[in-house]
Amino acid sequence: MRRRSHHADLLRVEAVDVGERWTLTFHGEGAHVARSPLADAPPHSGGACVRGTAEQLYSALWNRTPLASLHVEGDAGMVDDWPRLLRVRWR
Repeated sequence: MRRRSHHADLLRVEAVDVGERWTLTFHGEGAHVARSPLADAPPHSGGACVRGTAEQLYSALWNRTPLASLHVEGDAGMVDDWPRLLRVRWR
């Protein structure tokens, strides 16, 4: 993945139906992704957080439905710009 904007450095993606959180930390030309149980996750601090079911998140993160249709906290600009923020490159 390659970041294409200067928005917040963190995006948290929380699947409430399966109790998992993925934290994307953006840096330079890439991103680091960490997975953790939602119950063990620290409180939100900075960046943006989107929350929904795993099915809703999957659809939204692949730009099939708008991220804004999910529960959003924090930097709304990152969520609004999601289709342009990252691009997936297959090698």
